[in-house]
Amino acid sequence: MSVVLTAAELGAFLVAAKVSSTVPEGLAGFAALAVEEFESRVSWAPFFSTGASESRRFDPPADGVVELRAGLLSVSDVSVGYTSEESPGTSLVIGTGYAVRPGDAWDRGRPVTKIDGLTSLSSPRSVRVTGVWGYALENDKNWLAAKHAVTMGAAALALEHALGSPGEERKLTQGPVTVEYSDGANSRKSQWRTTFLDYCRTVRRQTL
Repeated sequence: MSVVLTAAELGAFLVAAKVSSTVPEGLAGFAALAVEEFESRVSWAPFFSTGASESRRFDPPADGVVELRAGLLSVSDVSVGYTSEESPGTSLVIGTGYAVRPGDAWDRGRPVTKIDGLTSLSSPRSVRVTGVWGYALENDKNWLAAKHAVTMGAAALALEHALGSPGEERKLTQGPVTVEYSDGANSRKSQWRTTFLDYCRTVRRQTL
């Protein structure tokens, strides 16, 4: 997966927000933790797409609808009766052999989550779907909105680590470097955490 948020970007954000006078070291861990928490909360696997095509296999559905349990940003092939590369089954044509659901998802800049219209199937894991998986492609509007939320989450984690319990000195120490944070850091931390959680709820995949 592409790096969503770098340590340098997070450090620059903290400085621009005026909670730190210098860019502290060791922020990569907070950035990675925020991305991990984000993808766990929104239940997309993945949310941030690599942009590369990948094949996934599914059991044939009893009702004709394959629940992808993920987002599909584009599809290059849907095959039924697949058992191996030597026996790839039958490749279907979109619109006649199958349909994607929601039908207007791609027009709205969202991934599809279901393949509909598959019938007369029996073998386990015989449906193969090939395409680009995820919710957001790098630097599209969904990616940038999510990156903004992840930045808020990572900044909140960094300040949580720096602030500790009430009454403790507001410092973040990484190796030989110690950075003191401003008096408004606690308030900022709360605001950033709220922004992060609100966006997670906005894009959370419905699993009902």
